[in-house]
Formats: sequence, structure tokens, C-alpha cells
Amino acid sequence: MDVNVLLGMIDDDNESVAESLSHSENEGTVTQDTTDLSNQHDLSNSPNRIKWNYSDHFEFPNQVRITGVMRGYAQTCTNPIKAEELLNIMIELSNNYGNNRDQQERVGRVSSSGRTVNEKEQRRNIFQPNEFTYATVIDAYSRIHDGHNAERILQLMKQQHKPNVVAYNTAITAWSRCTKDGSRLDIKDVKKSREAADNAERILREMWIEHDKLQIDEERISRFPSRLLPDVISYSSVISAYATCFDQPYGMERAHELVIELEGLAKQEYINNQGGDSDGDGTTNGNSSSNNWQQRRSMNNRIGRNQNGFQPNTMVYNTLLQVYAEEGDASTAEQILQSMMTLHSQSIQVNENGGGSGPSGPFRFIKPNVRTFNVVLNAWAKCDDRAQAGVRAMKLLDCMTEDDAVEPDVVSYNTALNAWSSSASVDPASLSAEVHEEGDSEEGTIKPIVGEEAAYEALQLLDKIEEQYIRQFQANSDDEIHVDKPSFDKERYKKLDKNAKARSRPYNIRISYSTTIAAFANAAQHSKDNGVALAEQAEGILNRMIDKLDIEPDAYGMNGVILAWARSSGGMKAAEHAESLFRSMKIPPTIVSWSSVVNAYALADGAHKAEALLQKMEQNGTESSRGRIVPTTVLCNNVLHSWGKSSDSDASRNAEKLLERMESTTLPRPDVISYRIVLTALEHCLDHDKAERAKSVHDRFIASLDNSPVKVDPREIQNAYNSVLTACAYTPADAGEEHRTKAGNILVGCVRDMNQFPWSTYDNDGGSSIVGPNQETYALFMQGCSHLYDSKAVERNEFMKAAFHECCKQGLLNDIIWNKFSTAMGQEMTKEFIQEILPGSSYHFLDYEDLPKGWSGGSTGLD
Repeated sequence: MDVNVLLGMIDDDNESVAESLSHSENEGTVTQDTTDLSNQHDLSNSPNRIKWNYSDHFEFPNQVRITGVMRGYAQTCTNPIKAEELLNIMIELSNNYGNNRDQQERVGRVSSSGRTVNEKEQRRNIFQPNEFTYATVIDAYSRIHDGHNAERILQLMKQQHKPNVVAYNTAITAWSRCTKDGSRLDIKDVKKSREAADNAERILREMWIEHDKLQIDEERISRFPSRLLPDVISYSSVISAYATCFDQPYGMERAHELVIELEGLAKQEYINNQGGDSDGDGTTNGNSSSNNWQQRRSMNNRIGRNQNGFQPNTMVYNTLLQVYAEEGDASTAEQILQSMMTLHSQSIQVNENGGGSGPSGPFRFIKPNVRTFNVVLNAWAKCDDRAQAGVRAMKLLDCMTEDDAVEPDVVSYNTALNAWSSSASVDPASLSAEVHEEGDSEEGTIKPIVGEEAAYEALQLLDKIEEQYIRQFQANSDDEIHVDKPSFDKERYKKLDKNAKARSRPYNIRISYSTTIAAFANAAQHSKDNGVALAEQAEGILNRMIDKLDIEPDAYGMNGVILAWARSSGGMKAAEHAESLFRSMKIPPTIVSWSSVVNAYALADGAHKAEALLQKMEQNGTESSRGRIVPTTVLCNNVLHSWGKSSDSDASRNAEKLLERMESTTLPRPDVISYRIVLTALEHCLDHDKAERAKSVHDRFIASLDNSPVKVDPREIQNAYNSVLTACAYTPADAGEEHRTKAGNILVGCVRDMNQFPWSTYDNDGGSSIVGPNQETYALFMQGCSHLYDSKAVERNEFMKAAFHECCKQGLLNDIIWNKFSTAMGQEMTKEFIQEILPGSSYHFLDYEDLPKGWSGGSTGLD
């Protein structure tokens, strides 16, 4: 339907308008079902016809049919303007249609049903937009996240028609959707997101104001609620807006307050409907009145409210849970889950007191479902408290199966396995003795299970999953294969065609095996004595999947086994076995596969083999075959790391060569970690020219910052400077005069450059700090001067005095710096220097504790 053509028809005669509208409608207008906005019934199966309700007897378009076209525009999420143009046409037609007597008579004939009708009113109602028409346009703008225009249509509705809760709720949803636009890293988007959430609540409060104006007395409130009384949808949309807005924790705090408000409204509404007295917890002393409640549900439907009024449902709480899960706040997520279970149990108690079957009460609809539990399980799997992840997840899994509350699905079990894998990555030695033996003293915490023990807990859960899988496999097999628990006829299974196998398998259990393998790989990194045994167990799980269920592993499972061997502390033999597994993969290896083998050689002092693998990957990367893999910066860094840990005498030089290749060839560009690894290798090597080479690497790193795609943490620059100072300070004593002189010059120049560098700030626990020379800097400088310069050299003493004075000005002095300085300078010279910078002072014996506190407290009186 061409909107411009339709606009031109308004001034034509009415019969032409009706005829043209009907014609354009039947010419293939895309139609949409509008049953979600009005009580309409499909009386036509034709895709070219708009669905209208049973009372629509007109032979030409009316408000019902045009609203259907508008709904089509809305659902495409691309044409809200056309939907609004149709609304304006309907308003114009409703005001102007039927100006001559013939059409008045025609309208009367078509509309009459054997009774007297008001022809003028009947004419007007043909095109008169109703609340669903306006809500359709509001919804069209809502779908493109345009809160401003959605609210503008709501204001237009107030002028032309009495709005109802559907229109208000749709406008609230529009603002709620706007909260997720943009990036939470952009301060402007954060501000807009908060404003959108506040606008959603503003409309909710406006509903309450308009509702109060329409209420006359308490009797009417109880019998005839106004068409603007908010409902659970109103509140859930605003709660979602605050929960997902970028301004946190403000948003979540406000969302919690609204949840509490909604719970209170639900209790009060339930009490009013039941006609009893409150016990303070939402229960009633009087007999339950199901008739009252059914009447209220019917009344809610008629005025557009959700039939359950304010009663919250599971989705309201799932929104909050999802946010906490994404943020890794598992404890708060579990508290919300416990609150849901408590409130729902109260509703069950209400029903037991009042008779009947099934839950009753204001919180009957918030019983946690499998998604609720899975979100909380995922929160524990992703949380920072990895020591508690596994035991907490299993506790939730047990809670699901208690009294058949909720049946766990494959996602539940796999998420619990993921939580055990997280706990397996925790080093048992990192836990205090009290926590490891008795659990944390905080209420609600339990004894953690970590490391190797967590991996075997995952294996026990896998046994249960496998048993359940085989049982379901047998149920789905339809006698195509005999499954004998706990195993099945593998040879007969192999004879089945692909479709029969797919029908028999209930779900993808490969993820369960791969996650359990990952748990053993994580545990292996902290087990020096049992690392090989854990790697063998991981490989055994892989073989068990193949042999027992005839399921080939994917890259995730293979990579887990390779990583387990890489972390097993099994030396070169383990690394070579990891490579053999890598080469035996039946599926194309991923970048993680390559990187895991490289890491295996890095931990086994096999840098040469790691470099050879990198070169092999470079060759594969230059081929044009499908599925080729090219090296990444992470992989190259692993090879650099292998050289950094290598016992080879040329290890640091080989690391430098690879870094140069990354800077100048087709290999990926080095990042901060690349330079850090090479500088660390130079710190610890025994080469005579280590200081000069470290300075060269450092200068290239500083130059690379201008082209860095991301902002580099200034502390990384600080560490790079200190690495050069370390290389200088520990230049070998037999390096020769030339190298030692160069090292001394680099040492002095490095500290000077640090004090002149344009340092930027970095975030530090919510605040910001300025980086520059630190205590390590001055300690290394004192060490370098003592080591590289002759004790009688005047320039050495002058350098050390200047550095000491600057150190005290910055408030960085500590006992290490003082001891290095005073030892190198000697007692008498140190006293003279202190008296120079502190005139009038007199020290017979100098001790660090006697020095001004400001020299080591971040501020000083030195000029």
C-alpha cells in the first residue's frame, strides 16, 4: 500500500477511498497476525488477506485491517514512519469519512445487525484508531530503540484517545531497549543509558499519577481498576532497563528497589483479592476466594493489564540473575535464587492453608526453572572465587534434584563440570590452612575442593552424565540397536546409517568429556608429582569417549589432552608425546593446538623444537589451501617464552632474532608482552653486551607505542625501563671496559629519561596514579653505580648523590636504597651529604630509622 497515494485519497469521495483501500489491500500487502494486540481471530487462510476479528463485516478496509498492515510494518523493524503515516490517515478518515447521505446510508446498511444504530457514531468507528492501533506504532518505534518517538506517539494518543496500560507498557519497553545502545566504555553512552532507564521509570510513575486521578473511592478500586493501573510487565520492563543499563552499580541498586516495590504491590493486591487480613508475609487469615481472583483476572484482561496483575514471574528475577552472572557475582546471584525459592514456598503454604491444589499466593509464578538454576550455575563457573566454584555448583545441582523440584538438563551438568574445571585450576598451596581444612568463617561458605581433587570430582559427575546418556540412548534407539547398560553393542552401532545414529543420540555429550579433560589439564599445572598421571587420566577420558560411545573428539577435547601433557612437568618425553597427539589429530588443528605444543616444549627446555613448529606454521600459512592457519602474536610470544626459559647459551639472542622477525616480516607485530619477554631474557643472560641490546629493544618498544592500536598501561613502560636498568646493573664483571662503560652510560641516561618521560595516569582501585621512577628504579641505579664505576671515581659519587636527592624528593626512599647508598658512599661521606641537604643536622651514627619520615612517605620538605 502506497501511503502517499492513500493521503491523496482523503479528499476524494468516500466510496473511492473505500474501494482503493480495499484494492490495495488485496494486491499483496504483507499481512501480519495482530492477535497479540487485540482479540482477533483468523477467518481466512489466504496469505494475501489481513486477519480481522469475527465482528468485522465490512467489505472495505477499516481500523482493524489497517492496523494489521501497520503491525506488518512494525514487525519488520524498518518502517515505523509508514506505520505512523497510516495512523495519521486513520485519524483523518475517522474525522472526515461519511460526509454525504449516500455513504451514511451505506454505512448503516453494512453495520446494522437488526437493531437501531447511531449512524454518525458507526461512521466514525470504521476508521477510529483504538488503543491497539496506537500501541502498534509505539511498538514499531520500540523495536528500533527509539524511545523519544515512542513516547511522542503516547502523548498523541492522550490527545486523540484514552491510553491504556498496553500503550504505556509499550512506551516503557521502548526506553528499556535504549539502555543497551552504544558502549559501556563510552561515558556519553553511559549517560544516555542511564537517562533511558530513568525515562522508563518516569513513564511508570506517570501511570500511577494518571491512575490515581481516575480512581473515585476505595470501593471502585477493588471492583473496577482503572485502565492505567500498572502491572508486572510495567515493572519488569523498568527493572530490565536498570539492570542492563551501563551505569552500574546505580542501575542494579535501583532494579533491586523496584523488585522490592513490586513484591509489596503483589502482596497487597493478593490480600485485596482474597478479602482477608495480612499476616505480614503475603498470606491471609481469611478463606481464599477463587471467585474474586478469577473475576480480577477477567477484569485485567478487559482493560489490557496482565491477567496476573502485579504478581511477579520467574523472568523478572532471571533478568537480574543474568546480569550478576555476566559480572561474575555468583554470591549475589545465589542469594536472589534463594529468595525466589523462599517466596515461592510461601505461596505453597498459602494454598495448604486455604485448600485446593497447586501453588497459590502472590508469588506462585516465581518458581525457579531450569534456566534460573543454569544462570546461577554459570555465575559460579565464571566467578573469580574459583575455589568455591565447584562445590557451590554441585550444591545447586543437588538442590535441583531435591523433591524433583527442577530436572537438570545437559546445560546444567556441563556448567557444573565447567565450575569443577575452574576449581581444578586453583593451586591447593595458595589456600590458607584454615580455609583448606575447615572452609571460610563467613556464613554460607563451605570447604573448597581444588586442584587434583576437583578434577576427580568432575570425573565422578561425568560418570553420572554418561550413565544418563546411555539410558536415554537406549530409550531413543527404537530397537535399532540393543543398548546394555552401562555399555552397548558398538559393532552393531557402527552398522547403523548416519540418520539412525543421530536419532539415537539424545544430546551432544562430547562437551561433557572435553570439559572434564580441561579439568585435568588445569589440575596438572599445579601438580609437580602427579602431573603425568593427570595427563594420562585426561587422555584416558578421550579414549573412553571413542571406545565406549564411538564418538570422535573435537578440537576442544584434543587440545585439552595436549595441554594436560604440556603442563604435566614430564619433561621432553611429555612434550614429544603432546606433539605426537597433535600430529595424530583427524580434524584440522586449531591455533590453540599449535600453541599448546609450543608451550609444551617451552616448559621442557625445547626452544629449538618450538621454533621449528613456528616455522612449519609459517609455511602452512603461506599456502592457499582452505583452512590454513597463520601464526598469532600469542603463539609467537609462546616461542619467545620458550627461548626466555631455555638453557641454551644463545637463547636471548634467538629471542631477539624472533622479535626482529615479528617487527619486519609477515609474522604478527609484537605487543607489550613480546617486548617484556625479550627484556626479561636479557636481564638474566650472561652476555657481555646485554645492556646495549636491552637498550635497543627498549627503544624499539617506546617507538612502537605511537602505532599501538590500544593504550599501553604506563606501568609496562616503567617495567621496561627497570629491565634495562637490571641489565646494566648486572653486567658481568668480566665484560670488559668497553661494555661496562657503555652499561654505565646507559644506566645514567635511563634514569634521566625516566624522570623526563611524559607519564600518564592509570586506574588504581577506582582512582588514578601517576607512574614514573619507583623504589626498584633507584635501588637498581645504586646497585649499577656501585658495580660499574670505580669506588674512587668522582662521577660515581655525584651520580649517586643526585639520584638519592631525587629519590627523597619523590618520597621513595626505603631501607634497601639507603643501605646500597650508604654502603657505597661510606659512613663519613654519607654524613657530610646528609648535612648538606639538611643544614643544622648532626648525626653521630646514621640509621635508616633516624631519617626524616617524609623521605619515604610520598612527600618531603626537600627542594
